[in-house]
Amino acid sequence: MDIITRITRQRGKMQIVISEQETIVVPLSLFRERPLTEGQPINLEEYDNWLMVRQYRHALDRAIACLAARAHSKHEIEQKLLRVGYRPCTVEMVLYKLEREHLLNDADFARQWVEARSGRKLGRSRIAQELRRKGIDADEAEEALSAIGEDAQLADAIALAEKAAVRAKSDEDPRKTYQRIAAMLARRDADLVRPAVAQLCARIRQFVRDSLGGQYFAKALDALVALRRGCVAEDEPALFNAFLLELRQHCSGGGEGADDA
Repeated sequence: MDIITRITRQRGKMQIVISEQETIVVPLSLFRERPLTEGQPINLEEYDNWLMVRQYRHALDRAIACLAARAHSKHEIEQKLLRVGYRPCTVEMVLYKLEREHLLNDADFARQWVEARSGRKLGRSRIAQELRRKGIDADEAEEALSAIGEDAQLADAIALAEKAAVRAKSDEDPRKTYQRIAAMLARRDADLVRPAVAQLCARIRQFVRDSLGGQYFAKALDALVALRRGCVAEDEPALFNAFLLELRQHCSGGGEGADDA
């Protein structure tokens, strides 16, 4: 028979170490119902069964309260219950009950999450990462993510980049402008950095177009340097090369290709 070797009180629960090999966490209310002491022999299987019968209703009520507050994935509910101290066998019973009563469904949760997060202009890969962290199956995540249209996502990204560029001060270092816009888009989705490149290209074109007597050429050159560094950092040298060729042809009225980045 196992021996209770250590008992530690934590916030709202008791941590019980069994034979220095296994640790169980018991809600304080249940520990008070059946107190244990260090050095006491314990039949762990029997104690598990005792806990399961008493924990089930409490654990189920807690899970339902979580779901009433907001939608949760199965993994989220499981982790919340385990952290509180409910035994794995109890948590398994609660999850089974919730799924059987259609109160817990990862496919539905994934669809709701995608709808809410895409509504906040977050990108596809960013949302996919969040679904993985919430334990959503890859197939269910992919099905939910299929609702995000690539054209609409790109349009949103460009609009965000343009909005950020408009807020830029006229004397702001173009390199800082690029970095700020790229960072903003990357927080939403790493795949949205390209619109930042496109926005900086637009600023360079504007500098060149509006430069009378060359007064904006220095700014255009600074922006071009920032563009090159940004494209190299994002492993997108082809974007820089293509724009450089376009700019050269525009300025010279046509011409051969530009040097690579």
